[in-house]
This record gives sequence, C-alpha cells and structure tokens, in this order.
Amino acid sequence: MLTQRLGFENQKDENYIKELIRIIGRNPGSCDEIWLATDYGFPPLGKHRESASLLGKSAELLKAAGIRVSLQISNTIGHGDYMGVRDCSGLDGAERFTDVDGVRAEYSFCWHGTRFREYLAEVIRIYCAAIMPHRVWIDDDFRYDNHSPAGKGCMCDSCLKRFNKRYGTLYDRQALSSAVRNDPRRRKDFSEFITDGLCETAEFIARTAVSASPGCSIGYQHGVGWLPTESGCRKLFEAFEKGSGKSVGTRPGAGTYNDLDPSDMIRKLDSIGYQCSVTAGMTDEVRPEIENFPHVAFGKSPAGTCYETSLYLAGGADAMSYATMMYGFEPLSWHGEFFRAFSLHRRYWEILSGLSRTTSGSGIVHYIPEDAWKRHIPGNRNGYDWAEIPWYTGNGIRRCGIPVTFDRNVPEPLYMLTAECAEAMSAEDVNYLSGKPVFCGGDALAVLCNRGFGNLFSASAEMCDTLLLYETYSDHPVNGEAAGRRWENGLLHREGAVIYDRTGETGILGTYGCDGNAPGTAGGISSATVKTSSGAEWYVTGQYPWTPIISHEKRGQMIRALDRISGRRLSAYSKGRHEVLVLPRENREKQTVSVTVLNTTVGTANGILLDVRRPAGRNVTAYLPDGNNMRPGAVFYDGGAEIALPAVQAWNFCTVVFE
Repeated sequence: MLTQRLGFENQKDENYIKELIRIIGRNPGSCDEIWLATDYGFPPLGKHRESASLLGKSAELLKAAGIRVSLQISNTIGHGDYMGVRDCSGLDGAERFTDVDGVRAEYSFCWHGTRFREYLAEVIRIYCAAIMPHRVWIDDDFRYDNHSPAGKGCMCDSCLKRFNKRYGTLYDRQALSSAVRNDPRRRKDFSEFITDGLCETAEFIARTAVSASPGCSIGYQHGVGWLPTESGCRKLFEAFEKGSGKSVGTRPGAGTYNDLDPSDMIRKLDSIGYQCSVTAGMTDEVRPEIENFPHVAFGKSPAGTCYETSLYLAGGADAMSYATMMYGFEPLSWHGEFFRAFSLHRRYWEILSGLSRTTSGSGIVHYIPEDAWKRHIPGNRNGYDWAEIPWYTGNGIRRCGIPVTFDRNVPEPLYMLTAECAEAMSAEDVNYLSGKPVFCGGDALAVLCNRGFGNLFSASAEMCDTLLLYETYSDHPVNGEAAGRRWENGLLHREGAVIYDRTGETGILGTYGCDGNAPGTAGGISSATVKTSSGAEWYVTGQYPWTPIISHEKRGQMIRALDRISGRRLSAYSKGRHEVLVLPRENREKQTVSVTVLNTTVGTANGILLDVRRPAGRNVTAYLPDGNNMRPGAVFYDGGAEIALPAVQAWNFCTVVFE
C-alpha cells in the first residue's frame, strides 16, 4: 500500500539500502514497496548499464527483506530545460520537441523520432533486466505540453509533415498555430494527431518493458490534462494496457511540495479526484504521489505528510507513493521519523484504503463536459485556454461541510454546474442536465440563456454587480427561520447575477436589496428554484456560490434547496457551524458506508454533528488517525442518522463507518 520512491545516488549505495531496510523493519507497516529510479537525464547507455548493475544489487537486498521493488523511468520525452543540469549527451542529434508555435525544447524530444525511441527502448531493457520490477512507472513528462520552454506539441518539422499528410493540408507552422487557436475542427485534428502519436509510443514502451521483464506491468504518472481531451487521456491508458497485456496503475499528482498551507492539499485532492474520474474503471490501483520537494527538514513535516496521505485515501485513493527522500540533503535518520509516523497511521490508512476499493465518492457531482475543448472562450488569453479543462472552479463550498465529488459513478446524481462548464457544454449536455437536479450560480444560467437555451428554464438570468446589494430571504419553506433576514458577500465576490421569472413556476428564495443608491437590480430575484422543461428543478443563486465564506443561514438555504430539488440525495453534511470537509462514500445500493470529516481550522473542533442519509447499517464506529476507535453518539431516524463525533484536532480527521 505504501511506496517510497528513491532517486539519484543513494539508491545505489549498499550501506544506505541496508540501513533503510533496518528502519522499515523497526516500523512495521511503514513501507511495502520501493521504486528504484533510472538515471535522470539522457546520459550515454554505458552509464545506464553501470547504474542498472548497482540497482540490481539494491533490488536483491530489498526483495530479500520482503519489500516489493518497482522501477521508475525518471524521464521519457524530457521534463524541460531544467534537465540541462544533468548529462544529456546520450541523445545528441535526436529531433527535439517543438511546440505548435515553433518554440523548441533543447532537453525534450519528439516521440516519433527514431533515435529517441531506440535510446528509450534500450534504457527500459537495461533496467528491467537488472531489476525485474513488479511494475514499471512512466514519469509525468510523458505528456503533450509543459516541456519548457516549449508549449503544446510536438509539431517539429517531421511532425508538421506528418500532420499535413494525414489531413491533406498544406499548413506552415504559423498557419497551423492560428487554426488550432481559432478553428474547432483543427483543434480536433490537432488533438487527435497528438493523442495517436503518444498512444503509439505508450504501446511501444509497454511492449518493450514486458519483453525485458515478462512479469511486470505498467503504471503511469500524470497531472491534469496530459492530453487535450478526456477521451485522449483514456486512450493512453488503453494503449499501456494493450502493449503490456496487463491492467495499469495510475499515479495522479498535482504538486504541493510543502505543508505551509494545508488548504493547498485540498486543491490537490480535487485535482486527483478529477484525474481519477477520467480513468475510472480502467486502472487496478490509484496511488497518488506525495511530493516533498526538495526533501528537506523545513519543507514538509512528517505530520503534514500523514495529513496529506489521510486526505487522499479518504478521497478515493487505495495506495500512496512518496517522493520524500530522493535527495541526500538530510540524513537517513531524519527520514526515519516519517516511517515511524507512517507505522502509527497504518491501521487507519488500511481502513480508508479498503473503503476506497469497495465504495464510490458521494456528494454534489461536479459536471464537466466531455468536449470542453470545443468551447469558445471570450478574451482567450493565449489561444490555448480551450485545452484547459475547467475542473478547478466551484469547489470552495466543500469547506463548509457540503460534500462535492468528481466521481461519475454516483447513482441518481445531484449535479453542480459552474459558468466555465456551462460555456463548454454541448446541446446534448444541456438537454441531459435539464432532466437532472442541478445546483448552479446565476452566472451559469446566464451563460445558457445567452447560448440560446433559455426556453428550457422557467427563469432567465443576467450578470450584475452585487457590490452594493444584499439578499433578503423570502418566506419560502426552504429558508426556514431565516425568512425576512439578510446576508451579503459583494465585497468578496461582486460579480453576480439577477434572476427573472419567465413562467410563474420559479420559486423565489431571495431578493436583492440596497441601503444606498439602489442599482437597477435592487428588488430582483437573488436566489430561486427553477423548473426545467424536462420536469426537473434547479437551485440557482445569484450571488457567487462557490465559496466557503458564507453565513450559516445561507448554507442552510443551500442544503434545504438541494434536498428539495433532489429528493434528499445529499448523502451527508455537517449540521453546525464547524468549518469542516465532509467526504462521504456510498455502495452500489446507494447506502452511505462511511463519512470522513476533516477539521479545517487551527483549533480543536468539539461537537461536530453529522446528518447522514441512508446509512448502510446501525453498527457505527468512529476511527481516528492514531489507530483508536470508539462508538460515537448516534440517533437514527427514518432514512438517516445524526452522528455526534468525538473532538477532532486541528487539521485532523475522524472517519465514521456504518455496518
């Protein structure tokens, strides 16, 4: 379940490996696998052979100690210009990676190049034969962009010729660059061309690895958008599986190199969640990488690393890999502190891992269109905004105890829709969502109306400035005791929307007011339930909704409105005023199996109360990261339960399991 990635020279040192084995032995459950890594850069093959010989001896020691060994291919295409600090003389004369604008990367290479492929294949053979790894992990430089200083490609001279031949065009690079920026048809061609090239290379890599080490399989390390389209990302995994004849592992990542800001790991959790949603059902393990670069004492602490591990396992990962000791800047004794902490957390992590393997994430499902790359983006900054999938907006509300998920296997989903995703939706997407319960901002409804879909809804919306406006809650049942009261957040988010009832079927939940010089939108609808032509109902709020900085009464409106439009599909939420992250998980019968709560404040949270719908059983256990467990207070009602959690320390967890 737990993997350490080694690197550079320490992994070749017999004494270092022996001491590492002793540390692991003194801390049971702290490490199950070691990744040994190929030499970074592109040195001559003779240097690789020397290194592989030493790593083979390290592998023997580790395997003899009962520790599984896998192989990390440190670079394939090349990470970027910073690789110039390493020996790259082994690929002199190979064709360089060049982006569609003609920018060339001196330390990255065209994946079609014969010289490059021959070199890469021999590197893989050398190390696989020496180590005989369990799995060969392909590093995240196997991607179509971010090969600094170059952007998206490859479109070197040879690739440009291939492109023109394939599509019957006569583009020079400047003309193709313009077409890819502005013509959706050429975007499709470009994406298809890039995807097919990388997939062919992926299959070649996988075949090479298993031919040298027949028992191995392939794992792929990646971030968001390793190819321009979601379908392309899935094709790449299919290519690795086809070439190897075995299922593939995934290692999603997203930076976060220190623990100075624990909130940044929640952003990474969302990135990992989106990446895994793209390849759901295609992989045999989800093993995110925790990267503590540059692996120094004042970077990320053992406690921060354990917090990050718990977060990703609670969010759907079933294993973890660590890049915490690749450099020799700190003594091995200091790294031993991490292994001690991992050993103490092992029991808790095994529970989370088991839940991830047998359940699905639950909550409001972030709707992301499959063909987002087709969209027109006003004010397109660099011509390639279309290739940036808008997964990252809208998740702020998860910090106030409302669960959000990217998992696409949620039965009877309740969706959330951001304006960025509304801009990217096809007509088929819109028609699909019009038949589902949806939570969105007024800006998303305004986008759909401006795109010609207004006839599907009982209300329309227009953008407005909410700086001087407040919202007064109506006497609608959704507002409960908040009726007649008000709130505002225009100072923080002044871009909002005003809603207009078109058919008389719109449920008015709030109206705008102003104490000063009233703008024209004062008196307009600020939040509403909106009927669709397909018979569904949407909850639309005009003030910016995707923020945790809201009042308790506004959050109450959100929860009750979501219950109304979805038939109480929200699986769990926190009932009080605690700032917490809620991560529920469901089984196939739509029952809530577990809820993990993260206290996202700097103090201890006492008295957290959960409302859990459709619990999978009445036997309730609360598990804490230190391995302890207890029976929490539980009051069951028809269709649900209220669970009183024990005290949860600052930036720490409690997981409730129903059996």
